[in-house]
Amino acid sequence: MLWVKNFSSYFFSMGKFIFIILNLALMGWAQNSSSFFARGADVGWLSEMEASGRKFYTADGVEKDLLDILPDYCINSIRLRVWVDPANGWSGQDDVVALAKRAYQKGYRLMIDFHYSDNWADPGKQYKPKAWENYSVPQLEQAVYDHTHQVLSAIKAEGIFPHWVQIGNETNDGMLWPDGRVSTNGDNFSNYAKFVKSGHLAAKAVFPQTLTIVHVANGFDNGLFKWNIGGLLINGAEFDVIAMSLYPDKVSDWPSIAQQARSNMDDLVQRYKKPIMVSEIGLSVSYPQDAQEYIAKVIELTQGVANNQGLGVFWWEPQAYNWRGYDKVAWSNNGRPTIAMDGFKTPGCPALVPPGDNPDLPDISLPPDPDGPALPSTVAVEFRVKMPENTQQAFITGTMTGAEGSWEIIAMEALGQGEFTKTFDLMGQSTGAYYYLNANNWDAREVVPAECVEWYESDRGYKVSKAEGGDAKQQIADFWNACGEAPTAIIPRFYQKSDDAIQGIKLDLLGRKVQ
Repeated sequence: MLWVKNFSSYFFSMGKFIFIILNLALMGWAQNSSSFFARGADVGWLSEMEASGRKFYTADGVEKDLLDILPDYCINSIRLRVWVDPANGWSGQDDVVALAKRAYQKGYRLMIDFHYSDNWADPGKQYKPKAWENYSVPQLEQAVYDHTHQVLSAIKAEGIFPHWVQIGNETNDGMLWPDGRVSTNGDNFSNYAKFVKSGHLAAKAVFPQTLTIVHVANGFDNGLFKWNIGGLLINGAEFDVIAMSLYPDKVSDWPSIAQQARSNMDDLVQRYKKPIMVSEIGLSVSYPQDAQEYIAKVIELTQGVANNQGLGVFWWEPQAYNWRGYDKVAWSNNGRPTIAMDGFKTPGCPALVPPGDNPDLPDISLPPDPDGPALPSTVAVEFRVKMPENTQQAFITGTMTGAEGSWEIIAMEALGQGEFTKTFDLMGQSTGAYYYLNANNWDAREVVPAECVEWYESDRGYKVSKAEGGDAKQQIADFWNACGEAPTAIIPRFYQKSDDAIQGIKLDLLGRKVQ
């Protein structure tokens, strides 16, 4: 598609900066400091509530703009949902842009949450917008891209930068049903992944520095997240952050739910090397003390994720008092916040900084360079393995083999003395799982030692380098049933495409300088 081609050229022209962003090695400007943690509120109903005459008051009874009350509770981030063509206009593009502008000008960080529906999208329903009902899968990919790009471009035109863009809402069972519903047809995982990738690419085309999010409900359910996130990655989806919803069925369950969520966070961060956040949380307004303790505990647990990989916590519609029958709010029917909001408070929380006074915001005035170098999007990755010398054949399987990550067993070429090779063209900066076999059947797989297992509790993991130059190449060298790279006596050194290689410095297989 044209948008993929154009974006690919721009994407790789960003060089090392984009490499850092997508790999989250440093988290760039976005999460560079451990001092920033998103204490957020989703207030998508706010403009509609105001239009109906609803007023908001401080705990002392002073009427104020809700956005001027929330900072009293250390709220520093706002989340807003987007629907494609809502019947009454609320949560449509114009409404979202207006709310985003209000919040941004006051100094809030923003998350834009795309539902890709005309109404609510959640675990029980992911209905296509009416205008997209008869689209094919390629047409849906393009529609996701176009809608995401259009809304974000309108936001950018107002001088607004969203720190996070959520691609789909609570997509436990995929999105854009039935084509992207994964429980009814496992092959639909590839469609789901395509839709996520389309949204991701569109977001990066408008805001290269933003972080894209996949959001799954039931944050306490590790099995669900491994199935969903793992399936997306196997099928080529691209995104930066994993997010969860966290609503206890019973108030008394909140302590165990919070601890289960933390265990899930730890596993997801370690397993997929992506940061985590809580996009939605809430508890009944009838139990404000429990709600205060719950939100404080979830914030504590999320902040405690290793290496500052817990990015934030958002309460969903805390201000929606006596509204649409929704109960999990933190505002009383008198229009004042309950003590539940105190759960967000932290000593010395900084004041909001309006964008004009905030030097940490990226420059969004510069458009992508249309004349940037046309670099390849793939890397020729050679997998080599040293087998026992009497081995006659070797095979490899993984997320890179077969169509749409179908894990076909692929024969490797014999090089002699127990060495075998197989090369795949893989997307630059992609990751995945693999292992070797000594026969063409699943029972003949190697036993990967625990210390080098990276995927699925049994498999090796690869990470493709950045695609640079006209013939980008990479080697991965292993021993059968063992950890550690095969020595250069077995696998010869080569000139890797990198800044050092261009200067003529010889590198080994891991990109280290050879003395």
